[in-house]
Amino acid sequence: MLGCDALAPALSRGTPVAPDEGETVREALRRLPVDGRQPVELRMISAAVNDLTSSEPVPSRAAHEAHAEWARRVDGSDWRALSLSAAWLAPMAWPATSTLLAPCAARWAQGVGRGLTRALLRRDFAFAARLTRWAALAWREGGDVGLDLPAAVEYVEWCGAGGPVTALHTAVSRHLLSSGEAA
Repeated sequence: MLGCDALAPALSRGTPVAPDEGETVREALRRLPVDGRQPVELRMISAAVNDLTSSEPVPSRAAHEAHAEWARRVDGSDWRALSLSAAWLAPMAWPATSTLLAPCAARWAQGVGRGLTRALLRRDFAFAARLTRWAALAWREGGDVGLDLPAAVEYVEWCGAGGPVTALHTAVSRHLLSSGEAA
């Protein structure tokens, strides 16, 4: 699932989503609705995409509810569960789509860093690439992930089989690392 990454050009430029792109995404959401029976991560991604293309005030009520449920679920969990959930939510690791999660990212930076390190040791570069996004966002928010993040991103780029999704994740990580100093 691309989620918010479908709108990557606008997100990376910090510009509003083009009307035709927004309409395409809204139509996809209408055809594949997400309801309360879906996993919370899927509801979060759906709400974030909907918010990006909406003219309504954001974050929406649906986004607040899904984020609150997710935060309650992972707050007491260990770094493994946090990393698994964060990897699933990688398409939300953009400053514009993670306003509700950014404080959590900084607070849970060590757990994400552990998950990233473990993924690198397992040579699970697809998983590591997804976690580099949250690690970079946590770093931007002042969190300490406990490792040399630019080196980790570069390592994933060099060893990660060079697939398009891995390239997207590491490009977003680099964008997050270069677009501002840590808080």
